[in-house]
Amino acid sequence: MTAEIRKNSTNVADALKDIDQEQQKLKRNLAEIRKVQLKPGSPSSQSAHIDISFNTTGLEDTGWRTAQATGALAFMPYAESEKYTSIYRVEEEFLKNEDQLAEDESRLLGIIQKFHVGEGRLTKDAADAMAEQFGISQGHLLALKIGARVLQEQQNAFLEGREPKHNMSESL
Repeated sequence: MTAEIRKNSTNVADALKDIDQEQQKLKRNLAEIRKVQLKPGSPSSQSAHIDISFNTTGLEDTGWRTAQATGALAFMPYAESEKYTSIYRVEEEFLKNEDQLAEDESRLLGIIQKFHVGEGRLTKDAADAMAEQFGISQGHLLALKIGARVLQEQQNAFLEGREPKHNMSESL
């Protein structure tokens, strides 16, 4: 499981970079949408460029699932078992947050289809709906970033043989 945690820590470090890029992309998307919201008929509002893409992070948990299924955790000292449990619990939350962002992308695609975005003028109603979804995604992305930072801290503390920090914060 230690090798699995080490590999996952590299993936989480990469995910944090992706999350930062995703946050910047959302800010740019919202700026483009605001053009339409503020001046729906202007030529600049009709040339809005919206970047819709999605990243995902692969994390492994085969060693953890095997340890649970075989009862191997019962043979570990409690403190060691607790460390593994904490790391993989946070990993599970991170993956749930990632799933939420995938759901956000699906909702955005639904809005795009509903309002025929890209097939003509971008209406204020379409811009309002997209802005709302982008705002929701910003909140979910913030939760993902905090989760990634907590997971990274848990992993690094384990690999370095120290106690993890317990207080973290993030702002938009």
